[in-house]
Order: sequence, then structure tokens, then C-alpha cells
Amino acid sequence: MRQMAHLGDVIAETLEQRVDHESDQRTRQLALWMRSVNLDPLDASRMAVLRHCESGAELRFIYEFARLPGVRAQGDDGLTNGRITIRCQVTAGMFRLDFLATNGRASIAVEIDGLGFHRQTPEQVQDDYTRQRKLLLAGYPIARFTAAEVFGDPTGCWQQLRWILEAWPHG
Repeated sequence: MRQMAHLGDVIAETLEQRVDHESDQRTRQLALWMRSVNLDPLDASRMAVLRHCESGAELRFIYEFARLPGVRAQGDDGLTNGRITIRCQVTAGMFRLDFLATNGRASIAVEIDGLGFHRQTPEQVQDDYTRQRKLLLAGYPIARFTAAEVFGDPTGCWQQLRWILEAWPHG
């Protein structure tokens, strides 16, 4: 008889059996990541949304929302709890947003900034600031979190985003 398996191992096996052939590799990677950082598994539809993330910090950020009771997949790139909807890798004009969070009244772009792509050179800083101004002009206010914030206090990041959505004057 099999000894008590880590729940992540069981879920990884289950997910491997359920997903489409073309998404097997990414789902296995996500399941392994979740197991390695001791995160509880998600159902297949919420796992499918996580596949859109492009960094570990983005995965950790969206996971914090995805794991909450009552959160369900909305399409193949979004999650909702009925009050907040968040979509992954949203195209906004000529830019791609890490996330777009909405509450029916306000929409906020969410960017997770790791040091690998942000603020290492003066040109990167200038590009980020220019991009942010262009997104504001296009109607996308931005909430930015560093990867360190997300890994250090993902619950706190989500609380801040909820406060921003509630306080934002327009949608």
C-alpha cells in the first residue's frame, strides 16, 4: 500500500491525466512548482488560467486569488469570485498587461516587476515610465508590485489591490 503521499503529488498525477496533450508540459511544470513551494493544488480549470503567467512572481500573485473559496475560472484566462475578476496577459493597445483586475466599476492594470526585466538600466526605467504614462492615457491606471512584495506577502498585495479597486473613482 502506498504511503501517505504529498497532496501536490496526487494532484500532479490527476492533472497529468486530465489536461489536453498540448498543455501537458506547462501543467506539469505548474504542478511541480506548486509542490516545490508547498502550495495547495487547484482544480483543472483554475490551473488552466495559471498557465498564462510568464514568471514565478505572476504565478504566486494569481495563485493567492485562485485559492480562495468561491473563486472560479472565467474563460481560459480569467478568474472571478463574483466581485473581482482578474484576467491574465491582457492586450492593451500595443502593450501586454500582466493582469487586468475589475470590480464592475473600476479596471486596474496590475504589473508584477521582477528585477530581471525592470529597473536594471536607465533605459529600462525610462521605458517603464513611458509605458506607464501611455497606459494611463489609454485609460489603464496601474498598480505595481515588486516580485519581492508578492513572494513576501501575497495576501497583503491582494488586500492593497482590493483597496485600490474600491477607492478608484471610475471604471
